[in-house]
Amino acid sequence: MKQSSVNREESWFGPIFERLAKFSLGKGKVPILALTGVVLVIALVGAFKVRVGELQSGSPDFWPNAPYNKAEKVVEQMTGGNLYWINIEGDRTGALYDAKVISDINALQRHLGEMPEVGYSISYVDALKKVNAAMHENDPRWEILPNDTASAGELIGMIGGSEGYDESKDMFTKDYKSGTIAVFSRTASLKH
Repeated sequence: MKQSSVNREESWFGPIFERLAKFSLGKGKVPILALTGVVLVIALVGAFKVRVGELQSGSPDFWPNAPYNKAEKVVEQMTGGNLYWINIEGDRTGALYDAKVISDINALQRHLGEMPEVGYSISYVDALKKVNAAMHENDPRWEILPNDTASAGELIGMIGGSEGYDESKDMFTKDYKSGTIAVFSRTASLKH
């Protein structure tokens, strides 16, 4: 029985493919190449229009009007829905203690905050301001940056020490040589 089914498949497919081969080697070369070109152009145009990832904010596990997805839309409007990371790389261990580096990161974050497509940015510099205020009885007037390396080192040590490295690893490396700025954008790309 297996032999007869194979013969049927060969007898059915064989003549069709034989005719197709003769057509493509004869006068059918040009139409087949033209059709292939048209399909390729359509595929390339379509490939550039494909969107990767979720097409809307929130979780696809819930209904669009679920409380989680409603809250996600509010947060996205306030902060931006796309997360970008800016990596800061120092030239030595402890480079993030440098008051000039801290000041430059703060200036960059202020510049990013002025961009209409940026909703919010955060780095270890923001945590430094909060820790400094906490050291002064949470007085908001003390949400200022340290102006020397020793003060910066003390405050950064409190961030890494009190929270533990697992909590601060998104802000800086263990050797305080590298750090990050998390930027929440309302658009899919940032213009510089």
